[in-house]
Amino acid sequence: MYQLVSAKYRSDRKAGRWLDADVANIPITTLTTVYGDVLLFITYPSAPAPKALRFDLVAYTLNGVGPSVTVQQWLTAQGNKTLPFEKVTPTLTPRYVAYVQAWHAGYDFVPRPRNGVVGANMSLWEQEDLIATHPDFTPAYINDYALFQVNGYFHINDYTDAGCRVLDGNRTVRVSNDNQIGLLSFEDIGKIIKCPITTAMVAAQNADAPLKDAVYVTLPAHYDLKGKTILMVIGGYLHAGGRAFTQVGERTYKVQMQNLMLLDRYLESQKHLDLSSMGLTQYADNPSLTSVAELYSDTAIRGWLTMSQSFFVIVDAPSFFHALEPVEYSGLPGRYYTYARTDAPLMGAYGRALDYHTIQEQGTTVICASDNVRHHYDANRRQWQLSKAIDGGSYPANPYRHTHAFVRLMGTEE
Repeated sequence: MYQLVSAKYRSDRKAGRWLDADVANIPITTLTTVYGDVLLFITYPSAPAPKALRFDLVAYTLNGVGPSVTVQQWLTAQGNKTLPFEKVTPTLTPRYVAYVQAWHAGYDFVPRPRNGVVGANMSLWEQEDLIATHPDFTPAYINDYALFQVNGYFHINDYTDAGCRVLDGNRTVRVSNDNQIGLLSFEDIGKIIKCPITTAMVAAQNADAPLKDAVYVTLPAHYDLKGKTILMVIGGYLHAGGRAFTQVGERTYKVQMQNLMLLDRYLESQKHLDLSSMGLTQYADNPSLTSVAELYSDTAIRGWLTMSQSFFVIVDAPSFFHALEPVEYSGLPGRYYTYARTDAPLMGAYGRALDYHTIQEQGTTVICASDNVRHHYDANRRQWQLSKAIDGGSYPANPYRHTHAFVRLMGTEE
């Protein structure tokens, strides 16, 4: 009665992508072990169009099935039994997070003080936030679907009637002396909620353990996490899975400090962000000079995790894939060739987001991106964690290089 037409699988239910598999002659008792999450597309006389069957809904019925029975043999043996097919056959068409260069997309930005109003008689130095507006979108709509990056660093945002407020956006513009602003659009994925990290949410493994060993961050109870995907921004760097943070409880995530490229990211961020919340001693004659003990202190780590560039992103999607694909480097600073998507987020050295626009040259799409430099810090040539202090001095023989970039393919197939 039942005939297997095709099958798809994903090894990681939360973060994997659906791939084709020929499983008709695979022993059915090994299906989950070998392939993970499996969708079977099946026809039968009264349903000539394929119906979808999630294998995990019938796996419990396999007790007593012989180890050599294949998937098709098992389906044939079901005869006229009713199987729990999906009411709607999924198309599994990927939907992607898209990038837009905010200025090119028609956004306008106005500096604003945190507790003031637009147009207040204050200097630009005192106005730390940016108010984003667009002629076609309401502030609430932008807030629901957009994630802002200022000079490559993601910032948390909220909104008022005046516009979408990018916290510390203008402060980053001042420190960087640049105003490259982009945003990631989740319109094709689902709404997003940004959850700021507060001191009360941050804890060590136990009362005597330092945060540098492991940080545990617990989301407040009022956030609905059912059927959602959790992303995390740490110091302006977006993490969509990987080894930087892992879920260890229903609402708790463990941040692995040793997997965050702390030295490189700190020295790079120092040129673009206000890091005063970390409480590090500043030296006028060498601004990058930093005490290793201070950098690894609980005060610095808490300050890093509670700044406006560190927060959770709660995506209204039950699964979310993330992959990196290299773009061809032209050999010129910030110039890359692409032959695929031209609206994907772009990532450069240290995992920092790159702002870009595209142009056409002789039939080829050229990505014109912001500076993408990897510094060869002299501290990385030794075990700097055992040093008393480090700074941003580069290795004289090879101080830096313009480096490769990757598009971030992020989205869902649900």
